[in-house]
Amino acid sequence: MKKSSYFRNLVQGFTIIELMITVVVLGVLLSLALPSFQQLMNNNRIVSETNGLVSDLALARSEALKRGGTTLITVCARANDTSCTGTVDWGKGHLVFVESNATGTVGSVDTGETVIRSSAVSEGMTIVAAGFSTAGYVAYNSTGAITSTTPGTITICRSGYAGRIVSVTTTGRVSLANTSTNCP
Repeated sequence: MKKSSYFRNLVQGFTIIELMITVVVLGVLLSLALPSFQQLMNNNRIVSETNGLVSDLALARSEALKRGGTTLITVCARANDTSCTGTVDWGKGHLVFVESNATGTVGSVDTGETVIRSSAVSEGMTIVAAGFSTAGYVAYNSTGAITSTTPGTITICRSGYAGRIVSVTTTGRVSLANTSTNCP
């Protein structure tokens, strides 16, 4: 074996300088990419919460149409897995339940009423309802319309990011829009 080929085989790999330069370049690239990745993640959380709420409103409307009669299907601001808050703050999530109207209060889960779905909200989200004449809940009747005499909105926000507005008409139709400014 020749001496020059022996040394050529031994001298393979990186020097410490090359390795340090690579680590520094990688660090700079990661520091540039991380803020936009955070923004992407937070925007996806807002969209995910919006989709969950719209899905639950659609479920409530379809259940009300399916069951017919005097049964109402209600979506309310969640206090826990079995009760509503009765307020416009939906920040803990929402419940979908069968409202029997036989006893108790409309807009709250009473004895004998079945909870269909309980949805919690990600930490750091703000969800507030406005405009409904039925504070704290949206109830659908057998025609698919809501029992509120006025349409309303539910705004989903995360501080510093553009939020989403879920609008519900008195006929029960749901539409989406972005907020015009970032959430406080």
